[in-house]
This record gives sequence, structure tokens and C-alpha cells, in this order.
Amino acid sequence: MAREYRLVSSDGHLEVPPERWVHRVPEKYRDRAPRTVHLPDGGDALLIEGQPLLEANFLDLRAGRPAGQWQPFGLKVEEAAGTGSPQQRVKEQDTDGLDAEVLFPAMVAGPVLWRNISHDEAYKAIIRAYNDWLG
Repeated sequence: MAREYRLVSSDGHLEVPPERWVHRVPEKYRDRAPRTVHLPDGGDALLIEGQPLLEANFLDLRAGRPAGQWQPFGLKVEEAAGTGSPQQRVKEQDTDGLDAEVLFPAMVAGPVLWRNISHDEAYKAIIRAYNDWLG
């Protein structure tokens, strides 16, 4: 018997810290890969070549949180809803009442911004590492 899916999110985003997958980038390009940096205010930002420092306030995702709870600044990437392990993601789906979701790459700090990496071979290696991690 087929499983019945009652509620499927069709617009989820895979917001994960680069540190989860950059180990797959060849060593010679790793210094060009996106990375998380810690800010003096206690929050985090993402460092992406060719971009200004991107404060992680865009990571104030709603997954696993009650309606109306919002914290836009001083956010740590690892603590943001939707950025954890697959097990965390499943718990957040349960909290939200979801049976499944379709996931897209990060909107703000994902592969689109990585195109600003000036070295083409490094860019390709970084995209390849991210895609391999997804697989």
C-alpha cells in the first residue's frame, strides 16, 4: 500500500553551513570556499569570495518554531532552524506537521553567490564538492 502524504512543503531551502561539505573541496581550492566567520556580537556571517560579509540574519528560518517567534540578528548558523542534521530536519518537519518536503539550494548564500569566485577551476571544484555532498 502506498504511503499517504497529507502535507508536503514544496518550497523548502537547504541552508547548511559550508563547514558540512567543504572538506570535499580539493585542498588547493579550499581557501576560496565559502566559510562561516564569527562576529564580535556573537552572531555568525558567511564569507564568500567577491561578496561583502553576509551576516547570517537571513538564516532566521521558521522551521520548528512557533508562529511569531523571530530573531533576526546575532544568529549562530549552527543554532538556526533548518540548518542542522537530517535528524534535526525530520524533527522540524514533525513539529511543522509535514510529511515530506522538496528542498532547493540556499537562496541567499548558495551557489548563485559562489559564481563570484574569480578562479573558474576553484568555482567548479566548490560546486562539485557541494553537489557531491548533496548526493
